[in-house]
Amino acid sequence: MATTRSSFAAFVCAGLLAFPLLGWAQSTVVLTGKVSGRTSDTVAVSVRENLLDPKEQITYARLDDKGEFRLALSVAGPTRADLVYGDDVAELFLEPGNQLEIRFKGSDLASSVKFKGRGAEAKSYISETE
Repeated sequence: MATTRSSFAAFVCAGLLAFPLLGWAQSTVVLTGKVSGRTSDTVAVSVRENLLDPKEQITYARLDDKGEFRLALSVAGPTRADLVYGDDVAELFLEPGNQLEIRFKGSDLASSVKFKGRGAEAKSYISETE
């Protein structure tokens, strides 16, 4: 009986210690999408962890023959980012665990971009308030 209690206590302590690590596993953001009428071969996402630091993390994805792309990047927490296609830019709000599907016209990213999936609500809200 004492062994069962100590085993249970050890299990509970291990679980409590491991709980903060669960957030680290969710630090990835996955973006998939399609560009209609593509005018460039790549899309990029630019993330600045600290707004006062000019260094940025840029992740690129090549478009396939159908204009589709997929990229994954790590973010430490909620952060603003830029989706870049050619000379056009659209603002993103990313959080760990987001899985966004992005669609837009190659000739006009900023006004044609549409979002679906986990994290789309936040981006839609930001777009409406700007």
